[in-house]
Amino acid sequence: MTDPEPRSLQRLHVLTPWLQSWRYLLAVIGGAIAVFRDDLRRIGDAWEFLQDQPLLLSLLIGVGTLVLVSGVIVSWAYVSWRMTGYAVQGHTLFVRSGVLVRQRRQVRLDRLQGVDIQQPMMARIFGLASLKLELAAGSGATTTLGYLTLDDAHLLRADLIARSGRRSIDQSTGLPVEEAERPILTVPTARVLQARLLEAALSVGVLALYVVIAVVVVLLAGGGPGAAVAALFPALPWLLAIGSQGVSRFLQEANFSLGESVDGLRIHSGLLALNHRTVPPRRVQGVHISEPLTWRMVGWARLTVDVAGSVASGREAMLPAANTLVPVASTAEVTGLFTGVSGVRLDQVAFVPVPRRTRWLDPFAASWLAVGLTDAAAVTRTGWLTRRTAVVPYARIQSVRATQGPIQRRLGLASVHIDGAVGSSGWSAPHRPVEDAHALVHALAGRALTARRAEHP
Repeated sequence: MTDPEPRSLQRLHVLTPWLQSWRYLLAVIGGAIAVFRDDLRRIGDAWEFLQDQPLLLSLLIGVGTLVLVSGVIVSWAYVSWRMTGYAVQGHTLFVRSGVLVRQRRQVRLDRLQGVDIQQPMMARIFGLASLKLELAAGSGATTTLGYLTLDDAHLLRADLIARSGRRSIDQSTGLPVEEAERPILTVPTARVLQARLLEAALSVGVLALYVVIAVVVVLLAGGGPGAAVAALFPALPWLLAIGSQGVSRFLQEANFSLGESVDGLRIHSGLLALNHRTVPPRRVQGVHISEPLTWRMVGWARLTVDVAGSVASGREAMLPAANTLVPVASTAEVTGLFTGVSGVRLDQVAFVPVPRRTRWLDPFAASWLAVGLTDAAAVTRTGWLTRRTAVVPYARIQSVRATQGPIQRRLGLASVHIDGAVGSSGWSAPHRPVEDAHALVHALAGRALTARRAEHP
């Protein structure tokens, strides 16, 4: 298919240059204030300031540089916006972008895996949103269109999904047929906050223990109050990391709701920035239940899924897992959703525990470690502080391997691992007897081959 004419391309919203450059402008202004802070303090005495010609000249140079750099940033963003456009023709999305290096991209909609709507905080203020398109082409196969008005973003998303063949077109209106979304679960924001506090409680407790021990040791060694305060400095980065991670997770998971539509599972979340994500069932590579120690005391758990081709990188790697299906809910609710997504009922799985000699390697988790095979999937239980239950359908297995460390060799144990597609967090059955590990590898490989042949004849 030939590229569309430039005049037929549609531009993004006119506020796009501002939304793409405001962070850089703030960084430039903050840097200027830091450099000229001493000079700015002297501006209060206007007469003295005007008499001090070197100071006045320095300030004028600084203001001029600030205006020049800000103008360059805004101009570059504007030119980039003018050079960016998109068009939808048939089953292809055309995107043109770039200033110095021009890029022309054709997105085959029949390879479209999902279209998510994202609203960062500044975009949300102006009623704008961006579209994130994920393709069936491995890691990094994503295209982002931003920014559009929220209504235009929803219309374009529906149009792209319809052209991909996953939604029918209403012949009378020519518009995609909208399917009603069935609500499944809503997580109160208060519970999300409580969960974040409980999850951080263990780390804070360890940090408090370190503080007490450090102060006592310093004082017993004859150090004064100053030395005791200095001993607390190593705890500050840890405390800041705990706080920043907890706040980030809370902002991302607040206002959480889960629904089901014709496209798959619909996830809505975010307090400042809104995210609307769709998880197609065919892309699910595995399902996981996580039960942190402090959550088990109140009967809570988390449900996540592995989605093919979805790998967090850069800034996204610092955020909570994009594939969190339920950030926190009662164990009964999470178990029910686990069964609905994976098709596996945990109360019907015949788990095989590890032998008693495993306690020499993992004394705290040995009583929890187990593995079970169902007709369609492999299930494993791992972890100690955070207990995890993972299931991987046989059809999603790409390779199976067994590993054995030096201590495991002395105890006659080995661990079995399953490798899946890009985006899978992995599956492992640690510390199995060597004979059982070999039998498990052959069983998983055979069932994976049979399942793939049945799924793709």
